[in-house]
Amino acid sequence: MDTSREISVIIPTYNRADLLAGAIESLLNQNARDVTFEVIVVDNNSTDSTRAIVANYVNRSPELVRYVFEPRQGISYARNTGIANAAGNILAFTDDDIRMDADWAVKLRDAFLAYPEAVYIGGKVVPIWNEAQPKWAHLQLGSFAFQDYGEEAQTVDRDHQRCLVGANLACRRELVERVGGFEPALQLVKGGIGSMEDHEWQIRIWEAGFHGMYVPDVQVRTPVQLDRFRKSYHRRWHFRHGRFRSMLRQQAMEATSYRILDTPGHVYRSAIHSLLSFCSELARGRFQNAFRQECDALDNLGFILARWQGSLGGQTTRTTSDIGRV
Repeated sequence: MDTSREISVIIPTYNRADLLAGAIESLLNQNARDVTFEVIVVDNNSTDSTRAIVANYVNRSPELVRYVFEPRQGISYARNTGIANAAGNILAFTDDDIRMDADWAVKLRDAFLAYPEAVYIGGKVVPIWNEAQPKWAHLQLGSFAFQDYGEEAQTVDRDHQRCLVGANLACRRELVERVGGFEPALQLVKGGIGSMEDHEWQIRIWEAGFHGMYVPDVQVRTPVQLDRFRKSYHRRWHFRHGRFRSMLRQQAMEATSYRILDTPGHVYRSAIHSLLSFCSELARGRFQNAFRQECDALDNLGFILARWQGSLGGQTTRTTSDIGRV
């Protein structure tokens, strides 16, 4: 394997040619100094002008930009194909609508040097609001895909669990060789939402005894897309997320004194608590908190219904230890 680059930036994309150019530009405009990197755009079976957009950048900067086609639909397939084609010792994952800060590559490289025991690193994902932020928008909702855990670096491991989002996530190459790539069963497909391929991958890392770091200086920005200005998007996201979450069967989640239709009792309790809190916050006019509780309730409802359907259909969802390495 040619590992002549320090960083391989892998960008899966599907039918977002209008946004993709900005992501590539922000990488080509890096103040990278002595950092060597490449940009691998993985076209996940797009039907728009994605190929032509990337071809323009390949012609302009053939030493930096590469185009790869992955016909199997899904972000995990696309990322894994990017990994297979990468030359970097650091594998960095981002999205096709992300804008990198000009010093992102340098700060990412420096973070891995500063934390030599960490096998993966994630940083801030901050919003670019093209319209006024809705009053109901709670920025810690996972459906916004922002990430800000403060100004101090933090360890992420089995005892300090945080899912660092794939919009700004990087790992050492040897980590993939140890724990495998991203799981297709939990992946984002086409316009799908609420997937958990990032979380499941990090659970495998923790279970293998490794740890990551949240490093706030490693920052990217994301334009807030119009659909995320609508409550309906976030409701759908959390309901779908709950269904994906039901597939993981983490040991801590499954520990329970009783279960009904294969659903742990504490999930029912959590759903009821969220509904009651939603009503309380709404009555007090605390609309931001009320919407967060509503989304929590929908997440639990998605989990419960997925387990009911599996139980009544005679199926059992897989555990993380059952999920195969890619």
